[in-house]
Amino acid sequence: MNKPQEIILDFTSLLDVIMIILFWFIINYRAESIKIRDEANQQLEQAQSISAQAEEDMAGLERDRAAFEEEKQRWTEEAQLEVKRISATSERAAKSLEAMLEFSMSRNIKIYLITGSDTWFIDIYSDNKLIGTVRKGAEIRAGLAQALENAGYSTEDTILCEFVFDSHAAGSYSANTDVTEALDLISREYPFLYYSRTDVYLINN
Repeated sequence: MNKPQEIILDFTSLLDVIMIILFWFIINYRAESIKIRDEANQQLEQAQSISAQAEEDMAGLERDRAAFEEEKQRWTEEAQLEVKRISATSERAAKSLEAMLEFSMSRNIKIYLITGSDTWFIDIYSDNKLIGTVRKGAEIRAGLAQALENAGYSTEDTILCEFVFDSHAAGSYSANTDVTEALDLISREYPFLYYSRTDVYLINN
């Protein structure tokens, strides 16, 4: 009877192949892990950058909103002042127009200087009505103020006044000077009072 032959298997080469495959897998796995880590870090940096940009944008929007509110407040205040100015201008223009119409109809204030040998006085008229008389020696400014009050004028009214005198009459020079000074003084109390001077002597000669 023949004795069976022994079969000897040599796995050395196969083991080498397996080790090579395993080594290749480990290297590739490590490289893939590094790639995944780098991509994750890159995405994280992008997310952080987006978040920081979003915060910066929000801060910028808040600054712009605050600047807009401040500018809007300034516009509102300027608009309110302009409305008041226009209203005041319109009211002043209306009063000035009314005064000019009264002047055209000879209804403005007229002050007549009447002189005598050693005295003088002024008669003050409004709409051809006597509203006051001031004699030499009296306080002319106070007399003018009282006459304007009697006529119903206020310090906000536009008043056109005509001072009529005869420069050739005796004693008219000093009286003219006193009345003119009084008109200058009363103009400080009535800032919209405007007066003219009419010398009848120059008109008639």
